[in-house]
Amino acid sequence: MAAAVILVPLLASVLFIANPSGPLARIEPLPPATGTVTQIPILGPGHRFLFFPVSGRVTPGVKYRYSLPTHCGIDYPTGPDFDGSFWDSVDPAQRHVSTNPPPGFAGPQDEGYMLLLSADTAEFHGSRGGVARYTRRNGAFVAGVCN
Repeated sequence: MAAAVILVPLLASVLFIANPSGPLARIEPLPPATGTVTQIPILGPGHRFLFFPVSGRVTPGVKYRYSLPTHCGIDYPTGPDFDGSFWDSVDPAQRHVSTNPPPGFAGPQDEGYMLLLSADTAEFHGSRGGVARYTRRNGAFVAGVCN
């Protein structure tokens, strides 16, 4: 019985600490980018650009250091470039809108981490406690720029 009393908390603490997405998990650097051209101007009115995702692929469940631009919201103009894709905010007040970031996010950049939860879902955890959930968008994207 005494061994079980010691073994159970010990095993629980090892699983808690060893969990790659747990609160004590290490935050990894992002993998190298796959390219250098991230945007091309589109001729015509509106100062619009064709944006390309260039981020490297990541491992699901691992925390990656990420600097999220928040000056024009947490999703404008492209959302995060993470795991080879751009990502759309699930928050309709932030999705494809130039706005202020929601409470809990630092500006004009928030230094936090991104986490790939599933093939099509990711989260950003901000330095001030904000959490933003995103869904994957495939391919390039046409948008204006944040000024």
